[in-house]
Amino acid sequence: MHTRITTTDGNLVATMQGVDVFLAARRTVTVPLAHVVGVEETGNLAEQGRRGWKRMGGYWPGWFRNGGFQEGRTVAFWNVSHLRRDRAVTITLRDEKFARLVLAVDEPQGAIATIRASLDGQPTPAHRA
Repeated sequence: MHTRITTTDGNLVATMQGVDVFLAARRTVTVPLAHVVGVEETGNLAEQGRRGWKRMGGYWPGWFRNGGFQEGRTVAFWNVSHLRRDRAVTITLRDEKFARLVLAVDEPQGAIATIRASLDGQPTPAHRA
C-alpha cells in the first residue's frame, strides 16, 4: 500500500493505507504546511533504509520500513512497504516531532507538485499520491 497525501486547511496530511496502519503504528501524520521546508523525490530507498534504528513501527532490513526511526540526532517517519521497488518522496520539516517524512507514493512528481502548489498558496484538489 502507498501513502495518501492531501493538503487541507493549511495542513499536510499523510494517511497510511491497509496493513501500513499497523506497521507504522499510526493512521495519519498531520503537520502544518508552514512547517514544510522542502519536498523531493527519494532515491535509493534500500540504502537510505539502513540508517538509524527503529523507535516504533515495523522494519525488516531491505524490505519494509514503517514508523519512527532515530537517524542521528533527528527522528524520521517512514512509510515504505517495498524498499527495493517503491517510489517515494521525502518531506523535510521544521519544528516538528519528525525532521522528515519518507513516504511511498504512486506518483512522486504528482505528490511533489501538489505539495509545492499548496506551499505557494494555490488551491489544489486532493491527490492520491
